[in-house]
Amino acid sequence: MGVPTFGTLDLLHHLAASGQLDIQLAQTAEASLIRNYHVELGFDPDVMTFAATLDGWAPAGAAFALTRSYTWTAGEPVMQFLLTALTHQLDRSPYEIRNWIAPAAIGLVRDLDDASAAGNLQILLGRLITQPWMRPDRFPVALAGVRQGTTERHDTADPLLPVLTNLHKNLVAQHGNVLARQLLLALVKNASAEDRRTAVRVILSI
Repeated sequence: MGVPTFGTLDLLHHLAASGQLDIQLAQTAEASLIRNYHVELGFDPDVMTFAATLDGWAPAGAAFALTRSYTWTAGEPVMQFLLTALTHQLDRSPYEIRNWIAPAAIGLVRDLDDASAAGNLQILLGRLITQPWMRPDRFPVALAGVRQGTTERHDTADPLLPVLTNLHKNLVAQHGNVLARQLLLALVKNASAEDRRTAVRVILSI
């Protein structure tokens, strides 16, 4: 009774802070926990990057950590980590892209109200479609990854229509109606027929 207890992560941090354990060794141990799918460890960009690097940036333990809402309390640094991870997938199967995005989508809708969850998926998809590596062949798998959030939370609105609406608005402002239409249709040309129809609805709504 009254004796303080430590979790594994707390103990590592305590030993490193007190100088009883080398900081790099502590980070290696924490990265090992992440690689072995331990959850609720929070987000340390150096540790997560180290864990992902040790796994060759495959969507493994570090990707699974993105399913936890607690990980996303760090905000933008987590998004930057995800975008970095995706750049390591570009020479691999498109499904590796999906398998990084899907855990992120799950983490971004957990423990939130419907409006916040839907907003997070829109932010995620909006960030993805504006990346330099986004192409028509990668768009469907990226969208499928984002939609994993709506599978996790069935009451969450699909993000495609509002995201394409915002994208088209920006394209029109930058390039005019004709080129904006061409660019939007090119982006979705490999998407499902329903998603292509959504893009057409966006174009016709102006």
